Amino acid sequence: MLFVYISHTKSWIRSCMAHRSPKRSEAARRARGNPASGRRGAYEAIKDDVLSLALQPGQDLDEVSLSRRYGVSRTPVREALIRLASERLVSFGQNRRARVTALILADYPRFMEALDLARRAVSRLAALRRHETDLAKIRAAEKAFAKAALGAREANDPFARMIAPLDAALQLAVAEASHNSYLTRTCDQLLTVGHRMLHLPYAYDPHSGEPIKAFVERLVARHSGLASAIEAGDADGAEAEARALHGELTRRLRSYLEENLTASVRIDVESADGPDRATTARALTGPSGRSKHN
Repeated sequence: MLFVYISHTKSWIRSCMAHRSPKRSEAARRARGNPASGRRGAYEAIKDDVLSLALQPGQDLDEVSLSRRYGVSRTPVREALIRLASERLVSFGQNRRARVTALILADYPRFMEALDLARRAVSRLAALRRHETDLAKIRAAEKAFAKAALGAREANDPFARMIAPLDAALQLAVAEASHNSYLTRTCDQLLTVGHRMLHLPYAYDPHSGEPIKAFVERLVARHSGLASAIEAGDADGAEAEARALHGELTRRLRSYLEENLTASVRIDVESADGPDRATTARALTGPSGRSKHN
């Protein structure tokens, strides 16, 4: 599989790592002090390091090194890598060599398409099927995100690591309120696959776009509209809010991609008011890695 690499993303990853231990991640420290117990322990430890960027996009994953890192034998490591490959967090190349998948996949538009459809479907069903306990969970998740958004001052990795999981938690609360286990699992899987990428809207401010504070304040308003529509049993309204929320995310990611991509990616955005124009993100860096606009 071909991957799309982003030149600016490398500096972002280095920024992420600057906030971590210079020698090893928290998961690795836990593993060394308390070795991962069996298959599930190895899987969770490796997954945590992939999602937190302690194991960086594109990094080779050697079974022997990972066995030492997490204090387990090679068998649970191998099984963990196979399981992570099914979640598209790890990929196998020639000679079954494993590596961490890139932040942005070549099928990024298809991923966003699936996430959009899944969010709209569960939001519509949630409005029709939600229970009082579901509403309580949705409102709690909405308030947690809004509270975190109040502290938005600068788009950076610490802020992204704090607020992105709250956004995902709200999406999952809505998915669970749909009472469709298949769609809920689909949403969970999509959020896992896109976990690292979905940090980007909160980790940077596009040069030509709006600051993080304005972005998250608009998300707070959209979240409130979604929760209100679900509470009122307004299926059309809930789906419209879900579509609008996805449009906000897609446009901010598109700004990032247009500024930083080293290869062309076609991105189609559909707003709540109707289709937006299809945009092709053109390469902004030359063979040397320097911006063509510099």
